[in-house]
Amino acid sequence: MAKLAKIATAELISSKELNSDWQRAATSLLVAIGSHLPDLMMEEIFLHLSGTNSAVQAMVQILAEFASTDPMQFIPRWKGVLSRILPILGNVREMHRPIFANAFKCWCQASWQYSIDFPSHFPQDGDVMSFLNSAFELLLRVWAASRDLKVRVASVEALG
Repeated sequence: MAKLAKIATAELISSKELNSDWQRAATSLLVAIGSHLPDLMMEEIFLHLSGTNSAVQAMVQILAEFASTDPMQFIPRWKGVLSRILPILGNVREMHRPIFANAFKCWCQASWQYSIDFPSHFPQDGDVMSFLNSAFELLLRVWAASRDLKVRVASVEALG
């Protein structure tokens, strides 16, 4: 499984195109791996979150899809995701902001689903709330005021 995860991330990183057929297949493979071995998938993604801009976008898309597909596996690992995404959020280029905003929307929807399914085991502590507050502050004050309609719409949807 580890080799498959490495092959999939290598494909995502090497491709310059977003949403190519190979990328969608690699994303689906990583999400499937994450459903069975979430720590393995997260470890592989975390290795590439500090990489090139295209790699980061692809990794964020995988994390968004994983959260939508399997909130029960994602939410206990959300704090680790936020701690790695938040430092790079302010430097995201305008054209890539909808990807990140959509990811926040997916992550928050996963959190909502998790809170319904496991209300007594909800792992949102003060750190997670602080990370979310910082991210939403950026979405509200900077991204929602963007001149780019796609960025504004994605930001408002994420805030919703």
